[in-house]
Amino acid sequence: MNYLIRLSIKVAILLAMASAAFAQTTDAATKTILQRAMAYQFQFRVGQTDVVPDYVAMLEEATKADPENAELWNAMGVAYLAQAARAMMPSGRPADALPAMQRGPAALDRALQLNPNHAEALATRGGVQAFMDMFHKGPAGAGEGIAKMNRAIVLGPTSRRVRL
Repeated sequence: MNYLIRLSIKVAILLAMASAAFAQTTDAATKTILQRAMAYQFQFRVGQTDVVPDYVAMLEEATKADPENAELWNAMGVAYLAQAARAMMPSGRPADALPAMQRGPAALDRALQLNPNHAEALATRGGVQAFMDMFHKGPAGAGEGIAKMNRAIVLGPTSRRVRL
């Protein structure tokens, strides 16, 4: 019981932090979508992988409706990465991982096209790039991705999401 209470409190705090991060978004519907995306992300992180299809579908619809919103594209990139992770889990379909791993960075790149100083998108994109470059080129290949992550910290030094 104590675990559930602590988890609920942590989720409430993180949702409040997410709401503050989305304060720059003026559209109430977009704020709601971004808050739901954050809730889906937390559900996924605690093992509720069945939320991923709804998570992705919601953000695909949102980015089609508002293709110039960097916050939505950032959230879309994170959702696609969750989709790739789900595909690689024992109950997943590994063949679905590659398309999701291609869509995730592309969505993050779109967020960065719209807002080159989007710290969260830059941190996530840098992390993916560092991982993939290390895999393909060895440890020396991770430099560009690490540089993006470091730049994200400069842009958002107090952001927990950037620092994770």
